[in-house]
Amino acid sequence: MTQENVKNFMLSRGFKIALTIIGCLVVGLLIFQAGILVGYHRALFAHRGANSYIGVFENPGHGPFPEMSAAYPNTFGAIGKIVTISLPTIMVEDGNNTEKMIMTSPDTAVREFRQALSLSDLKVNDSVVIVGSPNDQGAIQAQLIRVMPATPASPSIGTTTLHY
Repeated sequence: MTQENVKNFMLSRGFKIALTIIGCLVVGLLIFQAGILVGYHRALFAHRGANSYIGVFENPGHGPFPEMSAAYPNTFGAIGKIVTISLPTIMVEDGNNTEKMIMTSPDTAVREFRQALSLSDLKVNDSVVIVGSPNDQGAIQAQLIRVMPATPASPSIGTTTLHY
């Protein structure tokens, strides 16, 4: 083929149609691949949330399905008492005597009832509920720390007189 034949072929209507079809196919495949990627990440997020739902909102081993809920770890938060504070790290002991590492940041909200607190207001033995997300190091990156009121100790039988 001569250079003139190649030039005529590239300017022909058939070549332009073929190039347009190939271009549309490439764009369509890229859009399809983007859809697969988005769908995969949405399904992964939903799967992680579904697997952790029972552990986050129930005390493991209790609730309507005790044999099932004990198998799910509480990965998106923690409920318990503060054991140590070494900001930005807080260690919390949950109801199963398991210590969880909580990572804080300046964006971490701290609240007690409706009052906003700062991280420096937290104290050892405070009862807290922490909502966050797991990080790659196995800690929970806290988004919200809710300080709960201390529960009064239940009176021992025979030591307290109750007046009605």
